[in-house]
Amino acid sequence: MEAESRGEAAFIRENEVFIIEDGKTYNLDDIYQNAEWEAIKNCPMIAPDRFAKDDNGNYLIDGTVDPKTKRPRYGTAELYVDRPGYEATQRVTRKKLIVEASNYIMNDERGYDGRVLVARVLGRDMRNQPNADVEDYLLSIAERTPEKIINCYTGGDLQLHMLLVEARENGVIKKKNGLYVYGEDASGILGASEEAVINWMKSSKNSKTLALIRRETFPEMFEDDKQ
Repeated sequence: MEAESRGEAAFIRENEVFIIEDGKTYNLDDIYQNAEWEAIKNCPMIAPDRFAKDDNGNYLIDGTVDPKTKRPRYGTAELYVDRPGYEATQRVTRKKLIVEASNYIMNDERGYDGRVLVARVLGRDMRNQPNADVEDYLLSIAERTPEKIINCYTGGDLQLHMLLVEARENGVIKKKNGLYVYGEDASGILGASEEAVINWMKSSKNSKTLALIRRETFPEMFEDDKQ
């Protein structure tokens, strides 16, 4: 390979030909090897990792089993990138997330009520169910998608999610034609998804309408104001 060094850079000819074989290694701290890797890394014959998939969900190395013939389709890639320690690091990171999410659940300062609240935000109404069942459900979520649990406890939007849940149950916020709405006119459109509604609630310009939603959702909290 011919490469030209200019200070801290190495340049590869556009028509350069590379022979890449199984087991070839690259030291990316070396400017020449790094330049060669930059030139070939997007080659469709090289998968970014052993289990990488294409946009259709097919494995780049092994392909995907054809549902009709039950035979595997061959993948489009012949080689894959093996980064020593990378997969282990990914596994450790995930385990740490699971532990963090589990700790939030078990150490919830609000105890049972707090865990029930989180369960409702995640779509499961577990009021009047034993604490063990609530913990079991939340811990199962932590095992699969710990980010969901962590976001509930640290995202700062838990109370707004709870308001949305209660408002929908009480008919204050409704879903019509795929949109969350408050009231009957078009000005009451809050968003097309729960996250969009939460962002609407967080906007200071909507604070007066949000106060009305809260008042209609929890009228018992405002009984003193009527006296």
